Amino acid sequence: MREAALVGDGMVGINADAGRDGDAATAAYAAKNAAGAVGGDAAGGTGVDHEPYIGCVVGALGDADITVVAWCAHAGQPRAAAVELAMSSTPGWDRPVMLVWSEEDGWSYGPLTEGGRDGELAYELYLGGSELPEPVVVVSEVQRTVLDGAPGTEGAGFYRCADHRGCCDGAEFAARLAGYSGRDTAVAS
Repeated sequence: MREAALVGDGMVGINADAGRDGDAATAAYAAKNAAGAVGGDAAGGTGVDHEPYIGCVVGALGDADITVVAWCAHAGQPRAAAVELAMSSTPGWDRPVMLVWSEEDGWSYGPLTEGGRDGELAYELYLGGSELPEPVVVVSEVQRTVLDGAPGTEGAGFYRCADHRGCCDGAEFAARLAGYSGRDTAVAS
């Protein structure tokens, strides 16, 4: 079982600019993104090239009135991220729900274990789709599964090896991620 950690080494975008306030954190991220200071670019970015993509997903969740408490993009391999949804946005759940993304198997979700220690998920179900769906597709799948109770899947249905960074689709995947850099991220009001 993966852990959906929101603290630790090698993480950025974790609402460090705004504590655990999702709206303020999204606003802080949007300002950094607009200034070109995310994604590891020459403007002093973090070196985490998937942070803009995760920021766009967080913004799209906010546009759909799904509140994010905290989120982060993990540095390292495979590329990964975690997004904690607010309990007020997930009334059918008795504990916090985390969205987890990796470049290998896309988006999944699950509730934190009892007590929510160390970001460990009690179980994990996949949203389906691809390893890099558009943010609006992620929102649609979150609404369908997490909010409306339709079942997720126990397996991702596909697997993209992170080792492809140096071969196969590595350049194409990196280019798809780069397409999110500088994109507007919605800020919940």
